[in-house]
Amino acid sequence: MSESPSNSSVKKLLDYLEQTGLLERLQLSDEDVADSIWLALQMGVEDFQPPPENPENTGPIDSSTSNQIEEKLEEIPEDNLSKSQPNVDVITEESLPKEIEKTTPIQDFPFQVPAAAALQTALFISRALRPFMLKVSSATKTILDEEATASFIAERDIWLPVTKPQPERWLTLELVVEESRSSFIWRELINELQNLLENQGAFKTVRVWQLSTSNNQELQLVRRRKKGKPGQRYHSHKELIHPRGRGLVLLVSDCVSPLWQKALIHPWLKDWSEKQPTAILQLFPERLWNSTQLGRGRKLFTTALTAGVPNPKLILKNYPQWLPINWQNTLLIPVITLETEVLKQWAKVVAGSGNAQISAFLFDLEFIKQQIIEIPPISREENKQDSEDKNTIKNKAEAMVERFFATASEPAKKLAKMMAAAPVSMQVVNLIRKTLLNEVRPVHVAEFYMGGLLKPIVENEEGQYRVYDFLPGVRQVLNDAIGRRQTTKVPDAISQYIAGEIKSPTRSFAAPPTLLPTYPPEQREKILPFAQASIEVLRNLGGEYAEFAEEIAVNISNPPPIDPLHNFFMAQWRVLLFSRFLD
Repeated sequence: MSESPSNSSVKKLLDYLEQTGLLERLQLSDEDVADSIWLALQMGVEDFQPPPENPENTGPIDSSTSNQIEEKLEEIPEDNLSKSQPNVDVITEESLPKEIEKTTPIQDFPFQVPAAAALQTALFISRALRPFMLKVSSATKTILDEEATASFIAERDIWLPVTKPQPERWLTLELVVEESRSSFIWRELINELQNLLENQGAFKTVRVWQLSTSNNQELQLVRRRKKGKPGQRYHSHKELIHPRGRGLVLLVSDCVSPLWQKALIHPWLKDWSEKQPTAILQLFPERLWNSTQLGRGRKLFTTALTAGVPNPKLILKNYPQWLPINWQNTLLIPVITLETEVLKQWAKVVAGSGNAQISAFLFDLEFIKQQIIEIPPISREENKQDSEDKNTIKNKAEAMVERFFATASEPAKKLAKMMAAAPVSMQVVNLIRKTLLNEVRPVHVAEFYMGGLLKPIVENEEGQYRVYDFLPGVRQVLNDAIGRRQTTKVPDAISQYIAGEIKSPTRSFAAPPTLLPTYPPEQREKILPFAQASIEVLRNLGGEYAEFAEEIAVNISNPPPIDPLHNFFMAQWRVLLFSRFLD
C-alpha cells in the first residue's frame, strides 16, 4: 500500500528537522510538531519576489490551501535532505559577527500613526474665553441707526439716514508660536489650539505667527499657516502692536530654548507688554516652571480694574509696596496654562473685572543679561558611545533613570518604561497613547523627551533634532524596571499595527523581526527600525530571549540564500516556538 502524500511530506519534514538538530535542541514533542504544522497552514505563505540571482524561483507562491504546501515539500529532493549542509543557523558565540555586539543606532519608526486628540478640553476652553467677547464701537465702520433715523425723519421731515458706530469684537489676537527643537512634541497641541482660536469667535481677528532664530542668533518672525507651515516673508515684531492698544499678544512656549537662555526674547516681550496686554502660554504645568527659564524671575499674582491695560499697569497683589520698580529694566509678564480655570481667570483679568488674579513673573533685565548661558555647539563625538566599561555605563544609566523618576509625573514614568521596548519615535508615542496609555498628554511626552534619558542621533535639514535614542545603558535599566510581560506589550501593539500596514497575517511581536528576510525590500526597510529595537530589548531580557535575539540579529545582518518556501516556513516555526515560550 502506497504512502499518502501528506504522510510523506510530514516524514520529510521530520527528517529535515532531525538533520538540522532542531528536534533535539528544542526538545520538540509530537504535539509541538503538529501544532507548528497547523499554525503554518493557518498563517499561509505570502507572495515572495526572489532575488535576480535565482531565476528558477520567479513564480509567486500561492498558499491558500494545505495541498499547495505539501506539493512544494514534495519537490524537495531526498538527496538534499540527507546530504546538503543545513541552511538553518545554529547560533554559537564563535559564529556571532563582531559588529552585532556593538550598539547600532536605531532608526526612526517609518509608519505614520495618527496622533490622539491633544486638546482634550476644547469645549471648556471656548467657554473660558467668553470674557473676550466684549464688543466696542468701531472707529471706521458704521451701521444704520433705525430708531434715530425714524425720529429724525418724524421731527424734521428730512429723509436722511442716521448712522452709529458698528459694534465689533474688542481685541485682535496675535498668537506667536515659538519654534524650537522641542516643537515637534507640541505640534499637534498647537495646531489644535490655533484651529480653536481661529474658529471660536472671541476675537475680532486672529493672526498666527512663528518665532524662531537664525544661524547668527537673530529673531525671525513669519506668519504661521495651517498645520504649522511657515510663511516666506519676515516681519517686524512691532507689527503686532495695535495702534489703539486693542491687541492681545499670546506667546506659546515651553521657555527652555536658546531664545530664553540667551535672553533674546525679553526685549520683544517688553516692547509688546508696554503697549497692550501680553502673556505667555506655558506648555509645561506649573510644578515644572522653576526648571525652565521662568525660574529666573520672581513669581507674583496680578489683577486689573480696567480692561485692556498694558502689563506695567497691572496691580501686583503680593509685591512689597515699599520696594521701587525700575520699569525701564523690568519685564512683567503673566504666565498661563491650558487649564480651563486658569484661562478663565486670565480672560477676566484682561477684561478688568477686578475679581480675578493670575500668575505673573517679574524679570530684572539687567540680572537676566548677566545670567546669559553660552550654549556650546553639539559635537558629533558626544553622541558616540564612550570607551567606558559596562559597569560604569550601567551606573551612569541607573543614576539618570533615578533622577528622572524622582521628578517625573506618573504617566511620564510609564511612558518611559514602555518606550524602552520600542524605537524612540513620536509615531510610537502616538501608538502607545492610543492603545496602552490613554492618560498620557503632550506634557508627559515632553517630560519623557526632555528628561535626560535620550540623545539625538539624526538631524533634519534645519538642524533640529527629530530622531532620538536612549543613552547607553538606559534602555536596559528601564527594561529591568518592569516585568517581561509588560515589556512585550509595546512590541505586540507595534507588531499588530505593522501587520495591518503591510497586510500580514502574523501579529506576534516576534514575527516582524523573524520574518524580515522573507519580506519584499520596501517592507523590509520599514520594519528594520522595529527589528533593531526588538533585538536590543530581547537581549536585555536575558535567557532564551537573548538567544532568540542573536538568531534574529544573524538573519538580519547576513540572511542566508534559502529557498523562499523554506525561509518562510522556518521563520513561522521560530515565531510559533517563541510564542509558546512567552505563554
